[in-house]
Amino acid sequence: MNPRSFLITFFITFFTVTPVFAQTTFQGVISDSLDQPIPNVQVLLKKTADDQIIAATYSDVDGAYSLKVDQPRDYKLRFNSLNHEAVTFPVHVKDADRDTVITINVVLELKPVTFDEEIIVEAEPPISVEGDTISYRVEDFLLGDETVAEDVLQRLPGIHVDDEGVVRFAGKKVEKVMVEDADLFGRGYSLVTKNLDASYIDKVEVLQRYTETPELRDLEHS
Repeated sequence: MNPRSFLITFFITFFTVTPVFAQTTFQGVISDSLDQPIPNVQVLLKKTADDQIIAATYSDVDGAYSLKVDQPRDYKLRFNSLNHEAVTFPVHVKDADRDTVITINVVLELKPVTFDEEIIVEAEPPISVEGDTISYRVEDFLLGDETVAEDVLQRLPGIHVDDEGVVRFAGKKVEKVMVEDADLFGRGYSLVTKNLDASYIDKVEVLQRYTETPELRDLEHS
């Protein structure tokens, strides 16, 4: 990282002053052939048409995962684990599936991995989920050719930046981008994303139900 860099956290924020659309929830438990839960499995929900990542998460210590989607279409649900064979399931979301929970439990087969010497790896997952906040550890997604913040955001699963600089997460338009808790340009955030040096960005956080009204911040719906 650039020696002049400092920790910058983006808060990609959705205002909850508009109605919350009906969503379909995918959830389940990931286990091995011995019926033991597998934590830290990467779960990706992709559009079948173009392989675009719509949502991403990791299984918890009990092997449980949960993802939400609000558009009816064909998807692929993919499960990746370092020590297990990856699997992909085709799923179709219909209008009738809105406000429903679809349970898909998965059993992953062990993938033999051999090393010439003992290797100990201690690392936090590149994507973590806590409540309605999704956190990305940026360094795990970069290819090395990023110059500005917009290039970094394009690398993150579920985030897309169009030609006009509008940022979307899981298909929803982002209303505000904050840098170190500071709202510098409001809805004109492209001034930041198109000019901020990519090497300064260490972490990106997505707040899916943010409101500027303190009394509403702990509520599920506004």
